[in-house]
Amino acid sequence: MKLIIQHTILILLLLSSLVSFSQRNADLLTKHRKQVAVASNKSEDSKNLTANFITLDRLGSAPMTVQFKDASEGQPTGWNWNFGDGNSDTVKNPLHVYQEPGNYTVKLSITKGSESSSLTRNNYIVVVSGSSCDTLYYPLAGDYTLYVISQNGSGYVSGNNSYGDLAKASYFQNNSESEIKLIGGIFDFAVAKRSMASDKQITFKAWDCNGEGGSPGKTLAENTLFLSHIVQEVGFGWSTLLFFNDPPEMNQPFFLGVELPKNYGDTLALYTNLDGDVIDGNGWEQHDNGNWYPYSNQQFSWNINIDHAIFPLMHYSTGISNHILNTQLLVYPIPASDMLNIRFLDPADTNALISLTNLTGKTELQIVNTENSNISLPVDQLKPGIYLLRIETKSSISNQKIIIAR
Repeated sequence: MKLIIQHTILILLLLSSLVSFSQRNADLLTKHRKQVAVASNKSEDSKNLTANFITLDRLGSAPMTVQFKDASEGQPTGWNWNFGDGNSDTVKNPLHVYQEPGNYTVKLSITKGSESSSLTRNNYIVVVSGSSCDTLYYPLAGDYTLYVISQNGSGYVSGNNSYGDLAKASYFQNNSESEIKLIGGIFDFAVAKRSMASDKQITFKAWDCNGEGGSPGKTLAENTLFLSHIVQEVGFGWSTLLFFNDPPEMNQPFFLGVELPKNYGDTLALYTNLDGDVIDGNGWEQHDNGNWYPYSNQQFSWNINIDHAIFPLMHYSTGISNHILNTQLLVYPIPASDMLNIRFLDPADTNALISLTNLTGKTELQIVNTENSNISLPVDQLKPGIYLLRIETKSSISNQKIIIAR
């Protein structure tokens, strides 16, 4: 049984400065900064040739422009990209336009002398017709928080822990009468670690609410990602995107979540908000006996109301503007240290109100752009942490999580 005791939970806030919460045991509050890079004492030249690539854009409307970035190890000298739509390229970091809706498998092959390596990511890019995607409950209400169990156990409330929790999920109320499909989700992991012994696949699922007491019941959709892929995205400070191969139709409430890794040394933990940021938290957990409980359950769970940083991706039959995955914008680098660059891929959308706010809602920067297709925002005076970048144009509104780190 899990009992909430004042001294059993250590609250870690993703803020650069220590904040005092006397009512939440300030003596246990520890300053925490999200790791955005992993130091290595191994030189780039000595690493084995290993193909790898990343992109900020994986879902959007046709035509969709995607900037691919080579993240291979071993300093390759040759690149061959297959974009899955019959087109290819041989540059290191190509910019490619997908003209038609569909799911696209991307393959990168690299060479260095006689050495070679390749990586294929199945259904990596998802292109839909029209502006017909939206993200539920984004951004997370309140402060991005990680609850760490410090006494009477170990691990994370929202992830792997010594209680042997099997899965974490969020409940979403959806009573839309229009045709709508759940095509995937966005997951913000605070912790992602992989043992060197293996690279297991992590299963993401959507469930109906027909389990005991309205808990997760029948599996509606599922797909997997290798843990190494999640670890890499968390290392870059990015969210993890998961797409279902056969998106289920949704006109009723549902759960969306992730099954936790079981190998020793493999660890995942989701960000949540603070207890009290919302009245009724959507977070649920599955115990080692298979039973599901909301975090608010006083007898068997933590008696706290928190939301997971899980955001469903919905596809509508009618056009609904996409408020997070705007493929007409390229924002880089993430994480940023001194300058944050914004590139408008559509010249008609350069008239924009651009604002950068911290997680308390305070606007740190705001400008009105009239004609420049490339903008650089100075962020060197801002404290490290998570910010929300909002770009409002005549045709769309984009909200994107930004990491500032030094």
